[in-house]
Amino acid sequence: MSDIVVVVPSWIDLLQCRADGKRWSVRLGKVDRPPLHLRSGEPAKLYLCAFGVLRARVAISALRNGVEGFTVDVDDLSGLEPVTVAQKMPQWWRGWRAVSWKREAEMPFADWATRDVPPALVAQAGVLATGTPIEPPSVVDGDAADPLPLPPPSARPHVDRVCAAPASPPPPAPPPAPPPAPPLPPTRPVPRPSPRPAPPAPQPPAPADERQLPLFGGV
Repeated sequence: MSDIVVVVPSWIDLLQCRADGKRWSVRLGKVDRPPLHLRSGEPAKLYLCAFGVLRARVAISALRNGVEGFTVDVDDLSGLEPVTVAQKMPQWWRGWRAVSWKREAEMPFADWATRDVPPALVAQAGVLATGTPIEPPSVVDGDAADPLPLPPPSARPHVDRVCAAPASPPPPAPPPAPPPAPPLPPTRPVPRPSPRPAPPAPQPPAPADERQLPLFGGV
């Protein structure tokens, strides 16, 4: 036996690594060593489960054992093969499990990236897997409906009990604009005082020979 099955810790991270062409790894932890045969014949396959569904298989590139236990490496996610089986898978388990079905029981899985995925992740998963946004399924009485494409707006009924949201009231009208302010009265020019004349400049004293002599008396 050389194939094992694991639960993908983050479905969006795996799809992102596949879209970017990057290496992807899943940590198994401190568990028994998986009985993988990586160098003889066909490479061992890693089966991927997410949200209780078997979704795909991919070739294992390496098995590493470190301080935190075993880690499985997948170098090329572009070779991922979407397959599933009729049986349901547990939502989560620790480490790895042996493949309990035969290859003849596997079926192609067209919507492997979005089937039974939480509605909040459907659109992102669809873009990463196919490059096309996928609308999340509608919910009827708590059960997920089939993710069928919506009809064009002209063919939709006037009231859609499942998908249509309740009509919201129209927004309130904006308040009227305030009246314009009255114009200001004209301002009168303020008279400016005329400048005062400058005082006369002091005259220099007359020379000594031109001084006035007293009218009476001698020199």
